[in-house]
Amino acid sequence: MEDITEVDERRDVSKKACGVINDYGGMISRGDAERIARERQQPRQKYTAAEISAAVTKDLDTANIEDRVYRIFNPKVFEKNGRKRQRREIVLGESRCITITLWDNASGMIDRLGIERGDRIVCYNVSPRKGVSGTELAGGSSTQIVRVAPSSAPHADLSRLKGDEKDVDVIGRVVSVDPIRYFTDLGGRLAGVSNCTISDGHATLRMAMWRSSSAYAAEMHPGDYVKAEFVGIRKTGEAFEITAGDSSRILINNALKSRIKA
Repeated sequence: MEDITEVDERRDVSKKACGVINDYGGMISRGDAERIARERQQPRQKYTAAEISAAVTKDLDTANIEDRVYRIFNPKVFEKNGRKRQRREIVLGESRCITITLWDNASGMIDRLGIERGDRIVCYNVSPRKGVSGTELAGGSSTQIVRVAPSSAPHADLSRLKGDEKDVDVIGRVVSVDPIRYFTDLGGRLAGVSNCTISDGHATLRMAMWRSSSAYAAEMHPGDYVKAEFVGIRKTGEAFEITAGDSSRILINNALKSRIKA
């Protein structure tokens, strides 16, 4: 006869597996979702970016890290051996930072969970490795991401921009979006550019999206809410323009609606 506690635990895991399936956008089996839910219930040692940078995990094959998100980059999408792959880097830490390279599902989870600059997150099952500038982390098929606390960092009011800002965050509702145009850069590589117009209820500005940021134009629609992190602001005549490139990050998430008055 089964122990009542075991039955309750199994029901709890089954219930939480539904949340895991939603986290992965439905692209995960029920069995894998239950395994992840079960692992999330187990207390595990978590390190900060500073601790991992100090090589306290040097004898571990995998580690878990909990820290603030300092920066998120747009994913790089490419095809290898006939399979579409996605790779992106995020940077965690406050006093000392560390870079994590995420692949495929884990990379996509950053946007599906709506994770932003300043959020506190946990990355489970990442592998420490030696990088060019010190210890780095690499995700794998078992990497999981959980948001612990949302960011308290403010975003810029579009009406208060002066035209000389760098590395700012803006949020707005998409008013219009242009198709992506392609060009060959000085290195002979094909790159994209697109423009959209966003409003935050105080002002309406054009956003020029270059290279990896331009790819999001294909996913944007008028009425969508977007956040652009680490963008620049420049003055063009009497108007201001937002510029987003490879060093920026674009997030399309209608939950951002509550953050602006548009």
